[in-house]
Formats: sequence, structure tokens, C-alpha cells
Amino acid sequence: MTAISDLCRLREIIEGIRRYAASHRPAKSGKGGRRPRADDDENPRLHEPQTKGVMIEPVLAWMGWGSADDPDSLWREFPVPNGQVDYVCRAGRRPCLTIEAKKPDLNLRDRKSVTQACGYALSVNAPYAILTDGLVWGVFDIYARKLPVDKLVRKIDLRTCSTEDALQFFRHLTKARALEGDLKVPAAPTNASKTSRKARKKAKARRVSLKSPAFRRHVNSIGGSFGGDLLPVESSRNTFMSTAGQKVRFCASGGDEPMFNLGADNLDVGHVYLVQDGVSHGWMIPADLLRRYFAEGGLGDRKSWTFKVASSEEGDVLWINRTLPALLLTPHRHEPGHA
Repeated sequence: MTAISDLCRLREIIEGIRRYAASHRPAKSGKGGRRPRADDDENPRLHEPQTKGVMIEPVLAWMGWGSADDPDSLWREFPVPNGQVDYVCRAGRRPCLTIEAKKPDLNLRDRKSVTQACGYALSVNAPYAILTDGLVWGVFDIYARKLPVDKLVRKIDLRTCSTEDALQFFRHLTKARALEGDLKVPAAPTNASKTSRKARKKAKARRVSLKSPAFRRHVNSIGGSFGGDLLPVESSRNTFMSTAGQKVRFCASGGDEPMFNLGADNLDVGHVYLVQDGVSHGWMIPADLLRRYFAEGGLGDRKSWTFKVASSEEGDVLWINRTLPALLLTPHRHEPGHA
């Protein structure tokens, strides 16, 4: 699947989980919430087995575990010396993840549940354990030298998260990542409202990258396209002008999760050029095309927009949120050194 179709499919799954959970009440009787009460027909109650089949397994399938061509990548009710694990995800014969399902209203700080989940993962030598009720998902780093409740490295609540946040969460846990030997779950990024000194320094370093030799290659190449050198506009940061008076604003991004940000007042130029660290080409986009894209998508009243550029089977695309269609950028790709 492409990055866009991945996102759309995950959105469908999450919306289905939300609707299903909202139409049921948590089970309050039976051992571990396993036995539904007799009033289920008229007033259905969620319990653990139903939670697993309707809310957990669709997400595991999206991640690639238990596919028809590799059913043994997902083992259910896997026996271990101290009990049985609800799910074990395996890349080849190597356990990568264990998933312990609980009845709704999961508390990721519940010592008993967390200790059980981490103990199961340790017994099969899996580096990560997941504890979930289908809505709340927590990932624990088994080899961290901490108490079980402090091994939590990442969590998400499907009731309140965006699809983009869910994509960033679950993509670390896919079978494809495990088969590539790249199964590593980093800690969640800090809240933007609590920007640390380190984060501010990193952001400053990204701006400095506009002065790098690699970036100058793009500037010189664009100047060649306009028939002359580009000169910086002193009153407007990251903006250059050709000898013919054509303005280009450059927007750079770096890191593993490249993000671009444009303000409404950044589109007062002829073109916007996006350049990403580690990518040889850039994208030269007419500013009026971006203005129309944001305005027609209902985003024209914002002061700024944060978006990503990704490569997919459809080509290079710009996407900003789960409701606005992606903007195809392939026609605007620019290779430095080519007019």
C-alpha cells in the first residue's frame, strides 16, 4: 500500500473502532470481564474476547501481522510457563511483540496488568510488549532497566488521537519493520507547548541548514532556470529574487519525519521551493497553486499550515490532514543542475 492508502485504511479502522466502542458498555461481571451479562441483546456490553476480535485484530492486520500469506506471524493464546499470551507477533521464528488484551477502561499504570504483560514478553524474549483494550495502546520496552510500570515508552488513545498520530504510533510496530530488523519504538515527542531548550536548538539548526553548501546548490540551480543569479531579499528571510524580479521563497526541512511550515504571508512570492535534507531534488511550486489548495480545502483562514511531502506510487505528494486530498507535486520536482 502507498502512504496515502495506508493512512486512509487506518482512518477507516479507527473510525470503526470508535463507533463500535461508543455503542457498547464495558462488561462489569464475570472473571476478567470475559462473560457478557444477560442483557447484551438490548444493551450490549463489551468484554475482552469481543474487544480482541473487533477492536484489536483489525489494527494488527493493518500492521501486517497474521496475513494470509504468513499466518504464523501472529500466534493467538500462545502458551508460556506463567500462563498464555493473547498474541505473539513473530518475524520468521523470532518473537518481536506480545500483545496482552484487557477489558475496556484500561489503566496503563495498573501494576498487576503491566507486570503480567512485561512478564509474558520476557518469557518469549520479545523486546516489546503491548497492553491494550482496543482503544488505549501502551508499548513497553522490556529490556529497559526500570520497574515494569516505568518501561512505558509510547502510548496512544484512539478515542482522541488524529489519524496522523496513530500512523506515527503504529508504523513503528509493523511486520515490515520487524522483517527489516528495524523494529525500534522511540519515545513519543514532547508536547509542542512545552518546547525545551534542546528542541529550540534543534529548530534553529534546521534554519541554519539553509546556509549549507547543499542548499546553495538548489539556489544556484534555480537561478539558472531564471536566467541569472538569485539574490537574497534583505527584508524577507529565505526569499531570493532573480534579475527579472521573480521571487522564490525557500522552505527547508530535515530529520526522520520531515515537516514543512508555511505562513499565509509566505505566499507573497511567485514560487515556493521545498528542499529536504538528504533528498537530492526539490519541489518548485507556484505560490498561487498552494493558495488555491489551502483555500479550496477550507484552510484559507489559517495563519499557517504544517504539512508533509512523501513519495508514493502516485508520485510525490503533499498532504496536510485526514480530510484534504493530497496535492500531486511530481510535475513540480526540480533536480539541481537541470533547468
